[in-house]
Amino acid sequence: MPEVVEGFVSLIGGMKQDLDPVLLPNTQYAKGVNVTSRKGLIKTRPNFIEIPIVGMPTGKFQGAAVYHLEDADRIVFAVAGHIWGINLSTMTIIDYSIQCGNLSATVDRMYFCQPDKYFVVQDGVTCPLVLDTETARLADQANSEVPTGTVMAYGHGRLFIVISKLNGADVGRRFFVAGDIIYPTATARVLKFTETDYLSGGGAFSLPNELGFIESMDFIRNAQSGSGLGPLIVFAQKGCSAFNVNASRSTWQDIDISQVLFMGRQVGTFATQGVVPVNSDLLYRSRDGIRTMGYSSAATSGELGVLANNPISTEVEDELAYDTDADMSMVSSAVFDNRVYITTRPEATARGRYFKGLVVADASPVAEGGRSAGVIWDGIWTGLRFLSVLVANYSGQEALYSLAEGAGGLCRLFYLPDGSEYTDGGTSRPVARVYTRSYGFEGGNVGSIWKRFKWAEVSFSDIKGQMDANVYFRPDGYPLWIPCTSGVCEATMTAGGFPQVRRRIRFTPVDGYADNSTGQNPVFGLDFQFCIEITGHARLDKVRFIADDFRLDVNLGCLMSPIAVKLVASSSTGVELDDFDYEVTP
Repeated sequence: MPEVVEGFVSLIGGMKQDLDPVLLPNTQYAKGVNVTSRKGLIKTRPNFIEIPIVGMPTGKFQGAAVYHLEDADRIVFAVAGHIWGINLSTMTIIDYSIQCGNLSATVDRMYFCQPDKYFVVQDGVTCPLVLDTETARLADQANSEVPTGTVMAYGHGRLFIVISKLNGADVGRRFFVAGDIIYPTATARVLKFTETDYLSGGGAFSLPNELGFIESMDFIRNAQSGSGLGPLIVFAQKGCSAFNVNASRSTWQDIDISQVLFMGRQVGTFATQGVVPVNSDLLYRSRDGIRTMGYSSAATSGELGVLANNPISTEVEDELAYDTDADMSMVSSAVFDNRVYITTRPEATARGRYFKGLVVADASPVAEGGRSAGVIWDGIWTGLRFLSVLVANYSGQEALYSLAEGAGGLCRLFYLPDGSEYTDGGTSRPVARVYTRSYGFEGGNVGSIWKRFKWAEVSFSDIKGQMDANVYFRPDGYPLWIPCTSGVCEATMTAGGFPQVRRRIRFTPVDGYADNSTGQNPVFGLDFQFCIEITGHARLDKVRFIADDFRLDVNLGCLMSPIAVKLVASSSTGVELDDFDYEVTP
Protein backbone atom coordinates (compact mmCIF):
# COMPACT_ATOMS: atom_id res chain seq x y z
CA MET A 1 0.00 0.00 0.00
CA PRO A 2 1.65 3.26 -1.11
CA GLU A 3 2.28 6.03 1.39
CA VAL A 4 0.75 9.45 0.73
CA VAL A 5 1.98 12.66 2.36
CA GLU A 6 0.48 16.06 3.20
CA GLY A 7 1.79 18.89 5.36
CA PHE A 8 2.88 22.50 5.57
CA VAL A 9 5.78 24.83 6.23
CA SER A 10 4.10 28.23 6.25
CA LEU A 11 0.54 29.16 7.24
CA ILE A 12 1.01 32.79 6.29
CA GLY A 13 -2.68 33.32 5.52
CA GLY A 14 -3.71 33.05 9.17
CA MET A 15 -6.93 31.77 10.70
CA LYS A 16 -10.12 31.41 8.65
CA GLN A 17 -13.45 30.22 10.09
CA ASP A 18 -15.78 31.25 7.29
CA LEU A 19 -14.89 28.17 5.24
CA ASP A 20 -15.18 24.54 6.20
CA PRO A 21 -11.74 23.06 7.00
CA VAL A 22 -11.97 20.80 3.96
CA LEU A 23 -12.12 23.86 1.67
CA LEU A 24 -9.30 25.89 3.21
CA PRO A 25 -6.24 26.72 1.10
CA ASN A 26 -2.83 25.34 2.07
CA THR A 27 -1.68 28.65 3.59
CA GLN A 28 -4.48 29.00 6.18
CA TYR A 29 -5.59 27.19 9.32
CA ALA A 30 -9.03 26.52 10.80
CA LYS A 31 -8.22 27.94 14.23
CA GLY A 32 -5.23 29.27 16.11
CA VAL A 33 -4.96 29.44 19.91
CA ASN A 34 -2.08 31.40 21.49
CA VAL A 35 -0.11 31.43 18.23
CA THR A 36 1.13 34.01 15.75
CA SER A 37 2.07 33.52 12.11
CA ARG A 38 4.06 36.75 11.73
CA LYS A 39 7.08 36.24 9.43
CA GLY A 40 5.30 33.31 7.87
CA LEU A 41 5.87 30.52 10.41
CA ILE A 42 3.59 29.48 13.27
CA LYS A 43 4.96 29.94 16.79
CA THR A 44 3.79 30.49 20.34
CA ARG A 45 2.53 34.03 20.98
CA PRO A 46 4.51 36.54 23.09
CA ASN A 47 4.03 36.05 26.81
CA PHE A 48 2.12 38.15 29.33
CA ILE A 49 4.25 39.36 32.23
CA GLU A 50 2.68 40.43 35.52
CA ILE A 51 3.62 43.74 37.13
CA PRO A 52 3.08 43.43 40.90
CA ILE A 53 1.31 46.55 42.18
CA VAL A 54 0.84 46.93 45.93
CA GLY A 55 -2.68 47.92 46.95
CA MET A 56 -4.66 46.75 43.91
CA PRO A 57 -8.44 46.71 44.63
CA THR A 58 -10.99 43.93 44.63
CA GLY A 59 -14.57 44.26 43.41
CA LYS A 60 -16.78 45.03 40.43
CA PHE A 61 -14.68 46.25 37.49
CA GLN A 62 -16.26 49.20 35.65
CA GLY A 63 -13.78 50.10 32.93
CA ALA A 64 -10.35 51.62 32.31
CA ALA A 65 -8.53 54.08 30.05
CA VAL A 66 -5.07 55.62 29.65
CA TYR A 67 -4.27 59.13 30.90
CA HIS A 68 -1.39 60.35 28.70
CA LEU A 69 0.91 62.94 30.29
CA GLU A 70 4.42 64.17 29.53
CA ASP A 71 6.00 62.82 32.72
CA ALA A 72 4.32 59.39 32.64
CA ASP A 73 1.21 57.63 31.47
CA ARG A 74 -1.37 56.53 34.00
CA ILE A 75 -3.90 53.74 33.72
CA VAL A 76 -7.14 55.05 35.24
CA PHE A 77 -9.72 52.43 36.19
CA ALA A 78 -12.89 52.06 38.24
CA VAL A 79 -13.71 49.29 40.72
CA ALA A 80 -17.00 49.37 42.66
CA GLY A 81 -17.32 53.15 42.20
CA HIS A 82 -13.77 53.83 43.38
CA ILE A 83 -11.43 55.55 40.91
CA TRP A 84 -7.82 54.38 40.85
CA GLY A 85 -4.74 55.18 38.82
CA ILE A 86 -1.45 53.38 38.16
CA ASN A 87 1.57 55.58 37.49
CA LEU A 88 3.56 53.62 34.89
CA SER A 89 6.77 55.45 35.79
CA THR A 90 6.79 54.47 39.45
CA MET A 91 4.41 51.47 39.17
CA THR A 92 2.52 52.75 42.19
CA ILE A 93 -1.22 53.06 42.66
CA ILE A 94 -3.04 56.38 43.03
CA ASP A 95 -6.27 56.65 45.01
CA TYR A 96 -8.19 59.44 43.27
CA SER A 97 -11.47 58.82 45.11
CA ILE A 98 -9.96 59.49 48.50
CA GLN A 99 -9.62 63.13 47.41
CA CYS A 100 -13.23 63.72 46.35
CA GLY A 101 -15.37 60.62 46.95
CA ASN A 102 -16.64 57.67 44.95
CA LEU A 103 -18.87 57.50 41.90
CA SER A 104 -21.67 54.93 41.51
CA ALA A 105 -20.76 51.43 42.70
CA THR A 106 -23.69 49.82 40.84
CA VAL A 107 -23.41 51.01 37.23
CA ASP A 108 -21.93 48.42 34.90
CA ARG A 109 -19.39 50.74 33.34
CA MET A 110 -17.75 54.15 33.66
CA TYR A 111 -16.83 56.55 30.84
CA PHE A 112 -13.44 58.18 30.35
CA CYS A 113 -12.01 60.99 28.23
CA GLN A 114 -8.88 63.16 28.20
CA PRO A 115 -9.50 66.77 27.11
CA ASP A 116 -6.01 68.28 26.80
CA LYS A 117 -4.12 67.77 30.11
CA TYR A 118 -7.25 66.94 32.11
CA PHE A 119 -9.05 63.64 32.48
CA VAL A 120 -12.80 63.23 33.05
CA VAL A 121 -14.51 60.19 34.59
CA GLN A 122 -18.31 59.84 34.33
CA ASP A 123 -20.83 57.33 35.60
CA GLY A 124 -23.91 58.92 33.99
CA VAL A 125 -25.54 59.47 37.38
CA THR A 126 -23.46 61.68 39.67
CA CYS A 127 -21.19 64.69 39.27
CA PRO A 128 -18.12 63.67 37.21
CA LEU A 129 -14.55 63.60 38.46
CA VAL A 130 -11.91 65.84 36.91
CA LEU A 131 -8.32 64.61 37.24
CA ASP A 132 -5.29 66.84 36.86
CA THR A 133 -2.12 64.70 37.05
CA GLU A 134 -2.23 63.22 40.60
CA THR A 135 -5.10 65.35 41.94
CA ALA A 136 -8.84 64.87 41.61
CA ARG A 137 -11.92 66.99 42.23
CA LEU A 138 -15.60 67.05 41.40
CA ALA A 139 -16.57 69.14 38.39
CA ASP A 140 -17.75 72.65 39.34
CA GLN A 141 -21.16 72.33 37.72
CA ALA A 142 -22.40 75.48 39.48
CA ASN A 143 -19.99 77.35 37.20
CA SER A 144 -20.93 75.46 34.00
CA GLU A 145 -18.20 72.83 34.21
CA VAL A 146 -18.58 69.34 32.68
CA PRO A 147 -22.24 68.24 32.84
CA THR A 148 -23.17 64.76 34.04
CA GLY A 149 -23.20 62.32 31.15
CA THR A 150 -21.80 59.14 29.68
CA VAL A 151 -20.01 58.80 26.33
CA MET A 152 -17.37 61.47 25.64
CA ALA A 153 -14.95 62.49 22.88
CA TYR A 154 -12.37 65.26 22.55
CA GLY A 155 -11.43 66.85 19.23
CA HIS A 156 -11.16 70.17 17.42
CA GLY A 157 -10.39 71.74 20.80
CA ARG A 158 -13.78 70.81 22.31
CA LEU A 159 -15.13 68.19 24.70
CA PHE A 160 -18.31 66.45 23.51
CA ILE A 161 -20.53 64.67 26.08
CA VAL A 162 -23.68 62.58 25.81
CA ILE A 163 -25.74 64.18 28.56
CA SER A 164 -27.96 62.34 31.04
CA LYS A 165 -30.50 65.15 31.54
CA LEU A 166 -31.94 67.83 29.29
CA ASN A 167 -33.94 70.63 30.92
CA GLY A 168 -34.06 68.52 34.06
CA ALA A 169 -35.56 65.44 32.40
CA ASP A 170 -33.83 62.08 31.95
CA VAL A 171 -33.14 61.58 28.24
CA GLY A 172 -31.14 58.37 28.15
CA ARG A 173 -28.17 58.48 25.77
CA ARG A 174 -29.90 60.29 22.89
CA PHE A 175 -28.39 63.82 22.98
CA PHE A 176 -24.91 65.27 23.24
CA VAL A 177 -23.48 68.75 23.80
CA ALA A 178 -20.28 70.53 22.80
CA GLY A 179 -18.08 72.33 25.31
CA ASP A 180 -16.17 75.59 24.97
CA ILE A 181 -13.13 75.71 22.73
CA ILE A 182 -9.75 75.56 24.45
CA TYR A 183 -7.50 78.64 24.66
CA PRO A 184 -3.71 78.18 24.67
CA THR A 185 -3.44 80.58 27.61
CA ALA A 186 -6.53 79.22 29.41
CA THR A 187 -6.61 75.45 29.04
CA ALA A 188 -9.24 75.08 31.78
CA ARG A 189 -11.78 76.57 29.34
CA VAL A 190 -11.97 73.13 27.75
CA LEU A 191 -13.93 71.98 30.81
CA LYS A 192 -16.53 74.78 30.47
CA PHE A 193 -19.90 74.47 28.74
CA THR A 194 -20.98 78.14 28.71
CA GLU A 195 -21.35 78.38 24.91
CA THR A 196 -24.10 75.80 25.09
CA ASP A 197 -26.21 78.38 26.92
CA TYR A 198 -25.86 81.63 25.07
CA LEU A 199 -23.82 81.42 21.84
CA SER A 200 -24.95 80.41 18.38
CA GLY A 201 -24.46 76.70 17.97
CA GLY A 202 -25.69 76.13 21.52
CA GLY A 203 -28.17 73.52 22.69
CA ALA A 204 -27.94 69.77 22.32
CA PHE A 205 -27.40 67.64 19.24
CA SER A 206 -29.69 64.75 18.46
CA LEU A 207 -29.24 61.95 15.96
CA PRO A 208 -30.82 62.74 12.56
CA ASN A 209 -32.72 59.45 12.64
CA GLU A 210 -33.90 56.91 15.20
CA LEU A 211 -30.78 54.83 15.72
CA GLY A 212 -31.12 53.98 19.40
CA PHE A 213 -28.91 55.14 22.25
CA ILE A 214 -25.47 56.60 21.58
CA GLU A 215 -22.77 54.12 22.61
CA SER A 216 -19.49 55.66 21.39
CA MET A 217 -18.00 58.72 19.66
CA ASP A 218 -14.73 59.33 17.84
CA PHE A 219 -13.27 61.39 15.01
CA ILE A 220 -12.48 60.10 11.55
CA ARG A 221 -8.87 60.56 10.47
CA ASN A 222 -7.25 61.49 7.14
CA ALA A 223 -10.13 63.78 6.26
CA GLN A 224 -9.94 66.80 3.96
CA SER A 225 -9.72 69.35 6.74
CA GLY A 226 -7.04 71.70 7.97
CA SER A 227 -5.99 69.36 10.77
CA GLY A 228 -6.70 66.04 9.04
CA LEU A 229 -9.25 65.38 11.79
CA GLY A 230 -12.69 65.14 10.28
CA PRO A 231 -16.30 64.90 11.46
CA LEU A 232 -17.38 63.48 14.79
CA ILE A 233 -18.65 59.94 14.19
CA VAL A 234 -21.45 59.04 16.57
CA PHE A 235 -21.98 55.29 16.97
CA ALA A 236 -25.46 54.26 18.09
CA GLN A 237 -27.10 50.90 18.64
CA LYS A 238 -28.62 50.74 15.17
CA GLY A 239 -26.31 52.81 12.99
CA CYS A 240 -23.77 55.62 12.71
CA SER A 241 -24.01 59.34 12.02
CA ALA A 242 -21.46 62.07 11.25
CA PHE A 243 -21.48 65.62 12.64
CA ASN A 244 -19.40 68.28 10.89
CA VAL A 245 -18.16 69.92 14.08
CA ASN A 246 -14.87 70.69 12.31
CA ALA A 247 -16.70 73.71 10.84
CA SER A 248 -16.72 76.99 12.76
CA ARG A 249 -19.21 76.86 15.62
CA SER A 250 -20.82 80.09 14.44
CA THR A 251 -21.94 78.25 11.27
CA TRP A 252 -23.34 75.12 12.92
CA GLN A 253 -26.92 76.36 12.71
CA ASP A 254 -26.57 77.34 9.05
CA ILE A 255 -25.06 74.17 7.58
CA ASP A 256 -26.16 70.58 7.18
CA ILE A 257 -24.19 69.60 10.23
CA SER A 258 -25.34 65.99 10.52
CA GLN A 259 -25.94 63.06 8.25
CA VAL A 260 -26.79 59.40 8.70
CA LEU A 261 -23.86 57.34 7.44
CA PHE A 262 -25.03 53.77 7.94
CA MET A 263 -28.25 52.23 9.24
CA GLY A 264 -29.04 48.75 10.48
CA ARG A 265 -28.50 46.59 13.51
CA GLN A 266 -25.43 44.97 11.97
CA VAL A 267 -23.51 48.27 11.76
CA GLY A 268 -24.55 49.49 15.22
CA THR A 269 -22.58 48.88 18.40
CA PHE A 270 -22.87 48.54 22.15
CA ALA A 271 -19.10 48.68 22.70
CA THR A 272 -18.22 52.07 24.16
CA GLN A 273 -14.51 51.23 24.32
CA GLY A 274 -14.63 48.96 21.29
CA VAL A 275 -13.78 51.80 18.88
CA VAL A 276 -10.08 52.30 18.13
CA PRO A 277 -8.21 54.25 15.41
CA VAL A 278 -6.16 52.06 13.06
CA ASN A 279 -4.14 54.16 10.62
CA SER A 280 -6.77 56.30 8.86
CA ASP A 281 -9.73 54.10 9.78
CA LEU A 282 -11.88 53.59 12.82
CA LEU A 283 -12.11 49.95 13.78
CA TYR A 284 -15.04 49.02 16.01
CA ARG A 285 -16.85 46.08 17.54
CA SER A 286 -20.18 45.98 15.75
CA ARG A 287 -23.16 43.78 16.43
CA ASP A 288 -22.18 41.43 13.59
CA GLY A 289 -18.47 41.25 14.36
CA ILE A 290 -15.68 43.75 13.72
CA ARG A 291 -15.86 46.53 11.14
CA THR A 292 -13.68 49.34 9.82
CA MET A 293 -14.85 52.78 8.80
CA GLY A 294 -12.72 55.04 6.65
CA TYR A 295 -12.51 57.07 3.47
CA SER A 296 -11.78 55.32 0.22
CA SER A 297 -8.48 56.00 -1.53
CA ALA A 298 -10.33 58.19 -4.03
CA ALA A 299 -11.69 60.38 -1.28
CA THR A 300 -8.32 60.83 0.43
CA SER A 301 -6.67 61.81 -2.85
CA GLY A 302 -9.16 64.62 -3.40
CA GLU A 303 -11.40 62.83 -5.89
CA LEU A 304 -14.96 61.74 -5.42
CA GLY A 305 -15.06 59.00 -2.83
CA VAL A 306 -17.16 57.55 -0.09
CA LEU A 307 -16.85 56.74 3.57
CA ALA A 308 -16.79 52.94 3.60
CA ASN A 309 -17.93 50.56 6.35
CA ASN A 310 -16.55 47.07 5.85
CA PRO A 311 -16.81 43.84 7.88
CA ILE A 312 -13.36 42.31 8.46
CA SER A 313 -13.92 39.53 10.98
CA THR A 314 -15.56 36.61 9.15
CA GLU A 315 -12.29 34.74 9.73
CA VAL A 316 -13.03 34.71 13.49
CA GLU A 317 -16.82 34.81 13.38
CA ASP A 318 -17.32 31.75 15.60
CA GLU A 319 -15.25 33.29 18.40
CA LEU A 320 -17.34 36.50 18.38
CA ALA A 321 -20.71 34.78 18.40
CA TYR A 322 -20.82 34.51 22.20
CA ASP A 323 -20.92 38.27 22.98
CA THR A 324 -24.38 39.58 23.83
CA ASP A 325 -25.32 43.27 23.65
CA ALA A 326 -24.78 43.58 27.40
CA ASP A 327 -21.38 41.88 27.16
CA MET A 328 -20.27 44.24 24.41
CA SER A 329 -20.67 47.24 26.71
CA MET A 330 -17.50 46.05 28.45
CA VAL A 331 -15.55 45.01 25.33
CA SER A 332 -12.25 46.85 24.90
CA SER A 333 -9.89 47.17 21.93
CA ALA A 334 -6.28 48.19 21.47
CA VAL A 335 -3.68 48.44 18.70
CA PHE A 336 -0.06 47.61 19.49
CA ASP A 337 2.88 46.47 17.34
CA ASN A 338 0.62 46.47 14.27
CA ARG A 339 -1.76 44.03 15.92
CA VAL A 340 -5.38 44.63 16.88
CA TYR A 341 -6.57 43.10 20.17
CA ILE A 342 -10.27 42.80 21.04
CA THR A 343 -11.70 41.07 24.12
CA THR A 344 -14.18 38.23 23.56
CA ARG A 345 -15.79 35.17 25.17
CA PRO A 346 -17.42 36.83 28.23
CA GLU A 347 -17.76 35.03 31.54
CA ALA A 348 -20.29 36.31 34.08
CA THR A 349 -19.34 36.49 37.76
CA ALA A 350 -20.98 37.80 40.93
CA ARG A 351 -18.92 40.98 40.43
CA GLY A 352 -19.69 41.55 36.74
CA ARG A 353 -17.86 39.92 33.84
CA TYR A 354 -14.44 39.23 32.43
CA PHE A 355 -13.37 37.94 29.01
CA LYS A 356 -11.66 34.60 28.51
CA GLY A 357 -9.75 35.59 25.40
CA LEU A 358 -8.63 38.12 22.80
CA VAL A 359 -9.18 37.90 19.07
CA VAL A 360 -5.96 39.11 17.47
CA ALA A 361 -5.48 40.50 13.95
CA ASP A 362 -2.03 41.08 12.47
CA ALA A 363 -1.80 44.18 10.28
CA SER A 364 1.87 43.52 9.46
CA PRO A 365 2.12 40.11 7.79
CA VAL A 366 4.82 39.18 5.31
CA ALA A 367 4.48 41.06 2.02
CA GLU A 368 5.72 40.02 -1.39
CA GLY A 369 7.31 42.36 -3.92
CA GLY A 370 6.63 45.36 -1.69
CA ARG A 371 2.88 44.71 -1.73
CA SER A 372 1.01 44.40 1.54
CA ALA A 373 -0.54 41.01 2.22
CA GLY A 374 -3.41 42.68 4.08
CA VAL A 375 -4.71 41.96 7.57
CA ILE A 376 -4.64 38.36 8.75
CA TRP A 377 -6.00 36.85 11.95
CA ASP A 378 -3.64 35.08 14.34
CA GLY A 379 -6.68 33.72 16.17
CA ILE A 380 -7.46 33.63 19.90
CA TRP A 381 -5.03 34.50 22.68
CA THR A 382 -6.00 33.16 26.10
CA GLY A 383 -4.48 32.77 29.55
CA LEU A 384 -5.83 35.79 31.44
CA ARG A 385 -9.25 36.77 32.71
CA PHE A 386 -9.15 39.95 30.64
CA LEU A 387 -10.94 42.99 32.04
CA SER A 388 -9.46 45.58 29.68
CA VAL A 389 -6.67 45.98 27.12
CA LEU A 390 -4.87 49.30 26.70
CA VAL A 391 -1.77 50.76 25.06
CA ALA A 392 0.42 53.07 27.16
CA ASN A 393 3.98 54.38 27.31
CA TYR A 394 6.59 53.29 29.81
CA SER A 395 10.10 54.82 29.64
CA GLY A 396 9.39 56.06 26.13
CA GLN A 397 8.31 52.64 24.86
CA GLU A 398 4.77 51.61 23.99
CA ALA A 399 3.44 48.37 25.41
CA LEU A 400 0.16 46.52 25.54
CA TYR A 401 -1.24 46.40 29.07
CA SER A 402 -4.10 44.34 30.39
CA LEU A 403 -6.02 44.58 33.61
CA ALA A 404 -7.09 41.06 34.52
CA GLU A 405 -9.14 39.45 37.26
CA GLY A 406 -7.35 37.37 39.85
CA ALA A 407 -8.54 35.27 42.76
CA GLY A 408 -11.52 36.77 44.57
CA GLY A 409 -11.88 39.57 42.01
CA LEU A 410 -8.46 41.12 42.69
CA CYS A 411 -7.27 43.35 39.83
CA ARG A 412 -3.91 42.34 38.34
CA LEU A 413 -1.77 44.20 35.79
CA PHE A 414 0.05 42.46 32.93
CA TYR A 415 1.98 43.72 29.93
CA LEU A 416 3.19 42.25 26.65
CA PRO A 417 6.97 42.66 26.26
CA ASP A 418 9.26 42.22 23.27
CA GLY A 419 9.21 38.43 23.25
CA SER A 420 12.28 37.81 25.40
CA GLU A 421 10.14 36.14 28.06
CA TYR A 422 8.87 32.60 27.47
CA THR A 423 6.42 32.04 30.35
CA ASP A 424 3.20 33.83 31.30
CA GLY A 425 3.40 35.57 34.65
CA GLY A 426 6.90 34.15 35.14
CA THR A 427 5.65 30.61 35.84
CA SER A 428 2.93 29.40 33.42
CA ARG A 429 3.68 27.84 30.05
CA PRO A 430 1.05 28.90 27.47
CA VAL A 431 -0.92 26.20 25.68
CA ALA A 432 -0.79 26.90 21.93
CA ARG A 433 -2.81 25.03 19.31
CA VAL A 434 -3.06 25.05 15.53
CA TYR A 435 -6.09 23.39 13.99
CA THR A 436 -5.22 22.61 10.37
CA ARG A 437 -7.29 22.36 7.23
CA SER A 438 -8.65 18.91 6.35
CA TYR A 439 -6.19 16.96 4.21
CA GLY A 440 -7.43 14.53 1.55
CA PHE A 441 -3.95 13.19 0.68
CA GLU A 442 -4.92 13.44 -2.99
CA GLY A 443 -2.86 16.34 -4.28
CA GLY A 444 -4.87 19.03 -2.50
CA ASN A 445 -8.24 17.63 -3.62
CA VAL A 446 -11.12 16.61 -1.37
CA GLY A 447 -10.58 13.01 -0.30
CA SER A 448 -12.46 10.32 -2.23
CA ILE A 449 -10.23 7.33 -1.50
CA TRP A 450 -9.88 5.54 1.84
CA LYS A 451 -6.66 6.10 3.79
CA ARG A 452 -5.18 4.98 7.06
CA PHE A 453 -3.43 7.71 9.04
CA LYS A 454 -0.02 6.41 10.19
CA TRP A 455 1.88 9.24 11.89
CA ALA A 456 2.69 12.95 12.00
CA GLU A 457 6.24 14.26 11.73
CA VAL A 458 6.97 17.70 13.21
CA SER A 459 10.16 19.79 13.30
CA PHE A 460 10.45 22.42 16.06
CA SER A 461 12.83 25.32 16.59
CA ASP A 462 13.15 28.31 18.93
CA ILE A 463 12.39 26.02 21.88
CA LYS A 464 12.71 27.99 25.13
CA GLY A 465 12.44 26.19 28.45
CA GLN A 466 10.32 23.05 28.68
CA MET A 467 8.08 22.27 25.72
CA ASP A 468 5.48 19.51 25.66
CA ALA A 469 4.10 18.64 22.23
CA ASN A 470 0.98 16.69 21.27
CA VAL A 471 -0.79 15.92 18.01
CA TYR A 472 -4.49 15.11 17.69
CA PHE A 473 -6.41 14.00 14.60
CA ARG A 474 -9.93 13.20 13.50
CA PRO A 475 -11.37 11.70 10.30
CA ASP A 476 -13.86 13.62 8.18
CA GLY A 477 -17.10 14.44 9.99
CA TYR A 478 -15.97 13.13 13.38
CA PRO A 479 -16.63 15.65 16.20
CA LEU A 480 -13.99 14.52 18.72
CA TRP A 481 -10.19 14.33 18.66
CA ILE A 482 -8.01 11.22 18.83
CA PRO A 483 -4.65 11.72 20.57
CA CYS A 484 -1.25 10.67 19.29
CA THR A 485 1.78 9.91 21.39
CA SER A 486 3.29 13.02 23.00
CA GLY A 487 6.82 14.32 23.33
CA VAL A 488 8.78 16.51 25.76
CA CYS A 489 11.80 18.69 25.13
CA GLU A 490 13.61 21.09 27.45
CA ALA A 491 16.00 23.89 26.58
CA THR A 492 17.68 25.11 29.75
CA MET A 493 17.40 28.89 29.50
CA THR A 494 20.11 29.87 31.97
CA ALA A 495 22.43 32.83 31.41
CA GLY A 496 24.03 32.34 28.02
CA GLY A 497 21.61 29.61 27.01
CA PHE A 498 20.21 29.41 23.49
CA PRO A 499 16.87 28.24 22.08
CA GLN A 500 17.01 24.66 20.82
CA VAL A 501 15.88 22.67 17.79
CA ARG A 502 14.24 19.24 17.40
CA ARG A 503 13.82 17.74 13.93
CA ARG A 504 11.33 15.19 12.59
CA ILE A 505 9.69 14.18 15.85
CA ARG A 506 7.19 11.39 15.12
CA PHE A 507 3.71 11.24 16.68
CA THR A 508 1.72 8.01 16.14
CA PRO A 509 -1.99 7.41 16.88
CA VAL A 510 -2.88 6.03 20.31
CA ASP A 511 -4.65 2.66 20.08
CA GLY A 512 -8.00 1.81 21.62
CA TYR A 513 -10.27 4.49 20.14
CA ALA A 514 -13.40 3.77 18.12
CA ASP A 515 -16.34 5.60 16.57
CA ASN A 516 -19.23 4.25 18.67
CA SER A 517 -21.81 5.12 16.01
CA THR A 518 -20.13 3.07 13.23
CA GLY A 519 -17.74 0.76 15.01
CA GLN A 520 -14.89 1.98 12.82
CA ASN A 521 -11.32 2.69 13.85
CA PRO A 522 -10.83 6.47 13.45
CA VAL A 523 -7.44 5.99 11.74
CA PHE A 524 -9.45 5.19 8.59
CA GLY A 525 -11.02 8.07 6.67
CA LEU A 526 -11.29 10.05 3.46
CA ASP A 527 -9.98 13.32 4.93
CA PHE A 528 -8.16 14.05 8.17
CA GLN A 529 -7.93 17.23 10.23
CA PHE A 530 -5.11 17.72 12.74
CA CYS A 531 -4.44 19.76 15.87
CA ILE A 532 -0.84 20.41 16.91
CA GLU A 533 -0.53 21.42 20.55
CA ILE A 534 2.50 23.05 22.15
CA THR A 535 2.73 23.69 25.88
CA GLY A 536 5.57 26.17 26.17
CA HIS A 537 7.43 28.26 23.64
CA ALA A 538 8.42 26.90 20.21
CA ARG A 539 8.06 27.41 16.47
CA LEU A 540 6.70 24.95 13.91
CA ASP A 541 9.21 24.66 11.07
CA LYS A 542 7.97 21.73 9.02
CA VAL A 543 4.96 19.46 9.51
CA ARG A 544 4.23 16.27 7.55
CA PHE A 545 1.30 13.87 7.83
CA ILE A 546 1.74 10.35 6.46
CA ALA A 547 -1.05 7.94 5.52
CA ASP A 548 -1.53 4.69 3.58
CA ASP A 549 -3.56 4.80 0.37
CA PHE A 550 -5.98 1.87 0.80
CA ARG A 551 -8.26 2.36 -2.24
CA LEU A 552 -10.84 0.14 -0.57
CA ASP A 553 -14.43 -0.25 -1.71
CA VAL A 554 -16.22 -0.21 1.67
CA ASN A 555 -19.98 -0.40 2.04
CA LEU A 556 -20.65 1.89 4.99
CA GLY A 557 -24.35 1.04 4.90
CA CYS A 558 -23.76 -2.26 6.68
CA LEU A 559 -22.08 -0.40 9.54
CA MET A 560 -24.73 2.26 10.10
CA SER A 561 -26.91 1.80 13.15
CA PRO A 562 -30.63 2.61 12.65
CA ILE A 563 -30.64 4.10 16.16
CA ALA A 564 -28.86 7.40 16.73
CA VAL A 565 -25.97 7.22 19.18
CA LYS A 566 -24.95 10.19 21.28
CA LEU A 567 -21.19 10.61 21.23
CA VAL A 568 -19.64 11.18 24.63
CA ALA A 569 -16.09 12.38 25.19
CA SER A 570 -14.55 9.29 26.76
CA SER A 571 -11.55 7.04 26.28
CA SER A 572 -13.40 4.97 23.67
CA THR A 573 -14.61 7.80 21.48
CA GLY A 574 -12.03 10.59 21.64
CA VAL A 575 -11.52 13.82 23.52
CA GLU A 576 -13.06 17.28 23.29
CA LEU A 577 -10.46 20.06 23.36
CA ASP A 578 -11.25 23.19 25.39
CA ASP A 579 -9.34 26.15 23.98
CA PHE A 580 -10.10 28.31 27.02
CA ASP A 581 -8.96 26.01 29.82
CA TYR A 582 -5.47 27.52 30.04
CA GLU A 583 -5.07 30.25 32.68
CA VAL A 584 -2.02 31.90 34.16
CA THR A 585 -1.51 30.70 37.72
CA PRO A 586 -1.84 33.31 40.53
